[in-house]
Formats: sequence, structure tokens, C-alpha cells
Amino acid sequence: MRSTILAILAIVSLTQATANNDTEPNTDWQDALALPQGRTVAGTQSDDDWYLINAPTGDRIVVDLTFTHAEGDIDMRLYDDKEPTLDSVPGSPRAESTTHDSDHEFIVVSDDPGTYFIRVIGANAGNSYTLTWTELPSPPADDGFEENDSSAAAKFIAESVVAFGSQSDEDWYSIEIAPGNERVLASLRFRKAYPTTTNWGDLDLFLYDGDGNLIDESANPDRGVNEALNVNLIDEGYAEGTYYLLVDGDDTGDAHALNWAGVSPASTTAFPVPAANEPPQAITNTVTTLVNTAYHFALTDFTYHDAEGDSLVSAVLSTLSLGGGTLTHSDGIAVNDTDTLSAALLATLVYTPPTDSIGSPMATFDFTVNDLNMGTVTAQMNINVISATPLPPDEPEVPDEPVTPEVPDEPVTPEAPDEPITSEVPDDPVTPEAPVADESVPTDNSSSSGAFGPVWLFSLLLALIFRNKWVSRKIK
Repeated sequence: MRSTILAILAIVSLTQATANNDTEPNTDWQDALALPQGRTVAGTQSDDDWYLINAPTGDRIVVDLTFTHAEGDIDMRLYDDKEPTLDSVPGSPRAESTTHDSDHEFIVVSDDPGTYFIRVIGANAGNSYTLTWTELPSPPADDGFEENDSSAAAKFIAESVVAFGSQSDEDWYSIEIAPGNERVLASLRFRKAYPTTTNWGDLDLFLYDGDGNLIDESANPDRGVNEALNVNLIDEGYAEGTYYLLVDGDDTGDAHALNWAGVSPASTTAFPVPAANEPPQAITNTVTTLVNTAYHFALTDFTYHDAEGDSLVSAVLSTLSLGGGTLTHSDGIAVNDTDTLSAALLATLVYTPPTDSIGSPMATFDFTVNDLNMGTVTAQMNINVISATPLPPDEPEVPDEPVTPEVPDEPVTPEAPDEPITSEVPDDPVTPEAPVADESVPTDNSSSSGAFGPVWLFSLLLALIFRNKWVSRKIK
């Protein structure tokens, strides 16, 4: 019955939490508001405020509460769900943080996986506060920002983001100061509610310029005191640009929460207030490049959903499976597992596939997207490498054009015969001119010199001879 009630509370209150940052009504544990890991919620302490959290590992539950003490004191307690009943509060507190002079309360406790309650109590003065929580692996396991053991390996954290860490060595973080906001406010909270018998050691906070020169530090030796910086960079001879925060201490794995803000040099604000925010949720995406061609990522490749519509500030890359290729940023710096890259660095991210290799996907990595808070939903980036000259789809075969039958030649018209050659009409026989009678020659036919001359007479004579012979033969 109890587990059923808690499940219903989780569903109802999670819906309320997603809708807005107004935490009321959550004045008793039955009305506890579900608070997802990594989300920062803004509330007003006018009465008790209850929150429900689910810790899947139980390694180290870290709860961070920030407020302005001068406006009214606020404390907090952590309960487990082992003894809740409908008519009483859950058991005794598992841990609590009840300082009376600090702007922060901080709880760290190791316990079993399960459901827990956070109770915010105080002077009921209407004081505003922000509340967030996370889980950290127990020492000697690294936190999500490792390896960040030097300024060269510093991990970027955005303004107003609460960065939870575990101090087992030097932890370096890079920050960007914008023009007009040259006063740096930084706050480090740690081990506020540890059992007094546990000596987790001391932590200190340092500010360095972009060249690694120390500007200021907060190194209070009193155990149990938070560290804070309030530095006017203009007064120190600096301006906007890249700076570094260093968390250092006794290397005991002490859990801590760090956040910062850049404000106007004239501002009287004493400490940075984390912004209320719903963590963004990464969405799986696939990008494609050609064989032997590097892929240059854009910010839009890191797809995500954010309830507030905030811009991407950074992303954590993990579970790198590069298929023999390389993943670099800033013109050649190799990306390591769990690296946090700012938006500016993500815009320089390049995947170079192995030579002459294709695959879908060829490489993958996981990423979480951060805005003002660390994202808690992990998605996968797939990188496809395809052939440089993909074969086009088969085109339908075009049938041959029908053969047009050959048109027979037009019948040959026989050539008209040449018109018959008309024999040349001989000239009219020339009629010999009648000889002109010489008046001096006699004209009778007996004359041997006229038309019947000797030739004619000879022919006539032959004809008569042949005739006589023919006649005489006939008579015989």
C-alpha cells in the first residue's frame, strides 16, 4: 500500500514540477513534489516544503540548498521512506544541515537505492531559495568531470550551473567572463551534514587567469566552512575572457557543489544564485559523411528537448566507439571519454573516419546536453560513412523504337525514248541544168556531143546485146 501511494505521489508531483517552478502546495510529505536528479527548483520558504527524490544507486546522495541568510534562516533534512505512515512524518532524519549563519546548506549521505524525502524548513519568512541534488560515485571512483587535473584539461561549466564533484585530486574548471560582467562570484559548498565523527578533510577555492596566474583564493582552514570568491577583475587589471576555478584540498574524495556568476563590477551581490531550471533531455541523432571525408559537427547536430527552450551550453561525450577513426576538437585535440565540451568547442568537433572504410554506423558516442544545469538524459550520436559514388537506382529499360518499314522507291518511269531520228531528207536531186545550147553547135540528137553522147550509146548497145542473147536462148 505504501509503495503504491509513493508511486502515485511521484507521478502527480512530477507533472506539477514539469509544469512550473511554483512548488506549492507541498507542505507535508504526502504532497511532496517530485524533483528529478539534476533539476534546480526555485521555492519560497513560508512553510515546510517537501520534495520526493529517487536515488537509483544510493552511492552518495548530494543535496544543495542556496538562499540569502540575511532574509531568514533556512535548513533542510533528508528522510528515507522506511517508516512513513499516512498520519505522521517519515521516521527520523537520515541526515540534516542546520547552520545558522550561512547562505548554504549541504547534505551528503551514502545509503541504499530508493526513494527519499527532502524537507526544507526555516523561519517561514518568505525567503527565496534554490534546491538541487545529484548522486556521486563513492571514492575512489571519479566524478563526471574527470580527468580535469590541470588547467589544460579544465572542464567548462556555464554560469549559474551547479557542478557536483568529488575532490580526490586537483579539479580544474574553465569559465568565460563576458564584457560588462567582470566581477566574478564563486561559491564552493561541501561536507555540511557529515557525521561529526567523519573527517573528510578541507577544501579550498582558487581563481586563475587564462595564463595560469593566481588572482585570488578562498582557503579558510576552519573545517565545515564554505569557500567563496568575490573578485572585481577590473580592479585587478583584467578584463573579459577565459578564467579558471580550482578546487583543491586533502584528496579524500570529499563531495562538493560549485557554481559561479559574472556580474557588473558595480554590483553589490555577494554570491552567485543558481538559476531555477529543468535539465535538458538529449535526443538520439544520426549524421552522415562520405568515405575518406571528415565530418564537421554543428551545434544543431546535438539534438535535445528543453522545457524552458534554453540554448545549449555544453555537452558531455561518453562511451566513445569510433570504429578506427578519430574524434577531435580545436584543430586536433583528442576527445576523451566523459569530456565536457562547451558550445564553442562542440562547433570545432570533427570525426575523421578510417581510410577507405564505410559503415552505417561507422562510429557512435553517447552525449548529454547541458544548459544552465547538467543534463541527465543520455542519447546516442550515430555517424554513418557511405560510398563516395553511390550507384544510382536502376533506370527502367527503354524499349527500342519500332522499326519503320522502308518506303519502296517510287516506280521508275521509263525514260521516254528519244524521238526517232528522222532521216535526213536528202536534198532534192539536183537537176542538171540543161546545157545551154551553144548557138554555134547543132542541136539534133545525132550529135555525139549532146545529152546522148558516147556513154549513153554504149550502155544502150550492151543492153540490146544481152536482150538478144536472152531471146535467142528462150527460142531454143
